[in-house]
Amino acid sequence: IHGRHDHADVHLLATLDPDRWERVQDCVDALNAIVAQRGRLLTIREFRYVDTAAIDAMEATLLDAQARTGAATGDYLAGDKALQPYAERVQTLDAQAQKATSVATLREPLQQMQTLSVDLDMLSELMATLKVDDATRRTRIVEAISGIYAKLNQAKARAEQRRKALGSGEAVAQFGSSASGASLGDI
Repeated sequence: IHGRHDHADVHLLATLDPDRWERVQDCVDALNAIVAQRGRLLTIREFRYVDTAAIDAMEATLLDAQARTGAATGDYLAGDKALQPYAERVQTLDAQAQKATSVATLREPLQQMQTLSVDLDMLSELMATLKVDDATRRTRIVEAISGIYAKLNQAKARAEQRRKALGSGEAVAQFGSSASGASLGDI
């Protein structure tokens, strides 16, 4: 057990290089991997005959990595381009929703908007738990996330309006086609 988990820790620590991060998800994945590995260590610690000193040392290493990764995540999120993919995604989904020609084709952008909303929630929660020493930096990141959220909510509202308009148009078209086959004698 000891060797296998020690190897997993070494591999995990090797993947936590902030210089390799290209997207926000890379930061989140790194932090989630640390949390998952700590959970595994806590489970292993309860096994009989396990070297608790080695487990404690691995956990201390992971806690240190978590602090460093958290600080690097704060630095990364403070960068001008870190949240840009989210803003671009909102614009793309908004355009797709407005170009939708049926309620069915509108479902996909609406679902993706909901997924994006969950991702932004996760980022907001992440910012609440990260230790970012500079209050101005933290505020700037939170405001940037909030700005993207506002644009997403506007896009969702427009998509819902579009869905209602398409739905009523489809209902009229469906009613019209079924009513056109009826004669006064049928009524």
